[in-house]
Amino acid sequence: MGLTLVQGQDLLAKGGAVWLKSLKGLRRVDAILRRLDEGYCDPLELRAESKLGVSGLVQAVRKQGITIANPLGSGILENLGLHPFMPELAHFFLNEELILPQIASWWCGQSKECAYVLENLSTLIVKTIDRSGNEFGTYVGKNLSADEQEQLRAKIVENPYMFVGQEEVQFATAPSLVEGEIKPRNVVIRSFAIIKDAQYEVMPGALVRVGSSDDSLIVSGQRGGSSKDLWVLGESGPMAPNSVYKPKAAFENSLENIPSLRAENLFWLGRYLMRCIVSARMIRITLKSLANATRYDSQGNLRAQEILCDTLTHLSMTYPGFLGEGDEKVTDPIVEIWSVISQNDRVGSLSQALNMLSNANTSTKNLLPLEAWRIFERLMREWNGYANNALPLQRTMISGLDNLLVHLMAYKALIEDSLFAEQGLILYEIGAGLERSQLLITKSRAMLTSVYEPFTEYEILETLLGSSESLNAYRAHYRASIELPHVSEFMLLDSQFPKSLISEISRLLKLLPKLPKFKHDIYLSRYEEPLFEAFSFLRLSRIESLCTLASDSVVRENMDALLASVSDKLIVASDELSKTYFAHYDE
Repeated sequence: MGLTLVQGQDLLAKGGAVWLKSLKGLRRVDAILRRLDEGYCDPLELRAESKLGVSGLVQAVRKQGITIANPLGSGILENLGLHPFMPELAHFFLNEELILPQIASWWCGQSKECAYVLENLSTLIVKTIDRSGNEFGTYVGKNLSADEQEQLRAKIVENPYMFVGQEEVQFATAPSLVEGEIKPRNVVIRSFAIIKDAQYEVMPGALVRVGSSDDSLIVSGQRGGSSKDLWVLGESGPMAPNSVYKPKAAFENSLENIPSLRAENLFWLGRYLMRCIVSARMIRITLKSLANATRYDSQGNLRAQEILCDTLTHLSMTYPGFLGEGDEKVTDPIVEIWSVISQNDRVGSLSQALNMLSNANTSTKNLLPLEAWRIFERLMREWNGYANNALPLQRTMISGLDNLLVHLMAYKALIEDSLFAEQGLILYEIGAGLERSQLLITKSRAMLTSVYEPFTEYEILETLLGSSESLNAYRAHYRASIELPHVSEFMLLDSQFPKSLISEISRLLKLLPKLPKFKHDIYLSRYEEPLFEAFSFLRLSRIESLCTLASDSVVRENMDALLASVSDKLIVASDELSKTYFAHYDE
């Protein structure tokens, strides 16, 4: 139909008008076809607890800055108290007869009609007229006991205007698949017609509501009913083209017209997916280190394990974690690691990151292939079974993380293989690149900047390469033993290695100009400037300087300062990107 489907978060009310937030910027909206219940449309002036509407929408309507089909207040037409008066209303406003007859209805606000309802409670269906209140209800007279009929009678007498009596109408039934069997069920079929010129065109198919039982007189999703597919049977033959549906022009489907909410969801899908993968790898390699028997140097091995546990706390930000002192000091590392893995309500835990990824997956589900849905559903089902166990053995923990990583990598491959540029793949890639860069900086600051004994240093360097899936690439590149200058150069400064920090930032600098705002042949945008500075910091660095130790120092201060500066620039770039494309703070 050529309409843009939006949520409240896609829109912004500003300056007496309503705007659609897209990557290109704010686009003026002339009309809205409203589907949301009117009470939830504006948290400023209607229901304050609503998170579905647009703040300021009512004011925009007042200023005639927006036209709404199904305008605010039209819900009064659903008041059942109007049903008995429909023929007269049609005569008064349209000078026409009703084409379809109304169900026989009696509004209890009229004394004669109220008396009739009270006398015939056992044969009527009684409904309250206010569908938005807490007292909304439907009472099937023949299903009420004598006491229940008396209670209903007392309610009607107390507030007669609140009730309508209606005759019982027999539903049509249709075969319905219920728990593997074909059974008759009461059905309501709601069809739709679109006005075109001076005529209406009926849309193919319909919305079908099915009753919850064979004698149910209430066919509603809120009352236990369900929705079913409608099959239209008929002679096979060529279908006439339907002029209602309008293919969108290529311009409308371009990257710059992607709604900001979708772009933001894709951005965070990339970030949370990378966070889950990197965190799971770090936890797994830490568990393997704790499980390994001492190979050479007992004291050095214990020190390496301590550093890995500290790194895990920094990476997950589950402070105080392994950095705790006094009463907060960890006494059993396995218990602490299991908490970091499985505790849903712990900020920074792997379970929490997976829940955030699940939210992002749900928000972008319509963009992903069916295989990705199924893989993610299986991933979460198996993860919930794994994480809800009591403290398992170490090998069980490692096996569960192995299984998680297999699913995450398959899910990642399907996303990157199926999304294309016009759907917003670039936002996913930017989010993933920023997250990988930040997590690599965190690991590098925790593992490369301090001075260790030779054996401990070797273990730490090997673990850094292993947790980044870079050990084999390092050995192929250097054909030498694992040494601090080589590892630092490889992971931070080597522009030929695609997983290095400088390569990640270089890719981001190539992606950002593809975004639709602030394209300039000379100047950088606000979100490009900090990334360019970060790239320059790395490009101008020399490994000899980064690895230099000041006298009596146990920290490589030049390396630590560089990584801290790059991290700060990445945070600024991410914030500016969000302000520009998701919040539109400058428009």
